[in-house]
Amino acid sequence: SEHQRLMKVYGWTEKQLKCEYHTTYGYVFRVTRKEDQQVRTSKELITVSTSKDGVRFVSERLSSLSEQYKGIRKVYDVRQQDLKQKLVSTVVTYLPVLDDAKELIAALDVFVAWATVVRDSPHPMVRPTIRTPETEEEQEGNKSLITLINVRHPLVELRQPVYTPNTLRLTDDANALIITGPNMGGKSTFMRSVGISVVLAQAGCFVPADSADMVTRDAVMCRVGATDHLAQGVSTFMVEMLESAAILNAATRDSLAVM
Repeated sequence: SEHQRLMKVYGWTEKQLKCEYHTTYGYVFRVTRKEDQQVRTSKELITVSTSKDGVRFVSERLSSLSEQYKGIRKVYDVRQQDLKQKLVSTVVTYLPVLDDAKELIAALDVFVAWATVVRDSPHPMVRPTIRTPETEEEQEGNKSLITLINVRHPLVELRQPVYTPNTLRLTDDANALIITGPNMGGKSTFMRSVGISVVLAQAGCFVPADSADMVTRDAVMCRVGATDHLAQGVSTFMVEMLESAAILNAATRDSLAVM
């Protein structure tokens, strides 16, 4: 090769003579400033640049090979672009199939995730019984709206070695529940566990409880915790009032409000 030929002619080693690609000059040789005298006195070597890291130069043979490489690379890039365009054109014809596959994979991903959560849950999860308001009207004897026996928060129970579940029963006659207790007593966790369980049940997932029976809700509205909005001049109390008013204005008799 030209690299080996120059090493033999000028007595350079592989550490002294480097072959590298330059964005401006293409492929060039480089030697340190200690060997630049040989480059300057040579009639076949043409210096293209000099810097602190050495002298860059080309020979007639290397210059010719570099030009050939540029031409080949240009042809390669053109053909590569043509192949990419053909590939895109081919893939476009399969877009309907790919869209269907995307939807199926997305649904499968959700089902597998749900199954994994149920399998890995530290405590058993149960398949809920779901009834519609129309079915509820037909069953005059059953006035239960939401019944959750020993319901748990699916995330909190993963971090707490000891978790105390709660039971909730809401009926047509008693369709509201006021929870009181000391700070850090689990009030917010209980409320969140109810909202999460209703959402999971209506989405088709198992519920973290011993038993779950409910009538479908047309909405789940939640207002747990609060913060102020100083930039808008709204205090924490005002935030709570505004959010509560929004829930009361939007809720129907079939909604679940967690406040």
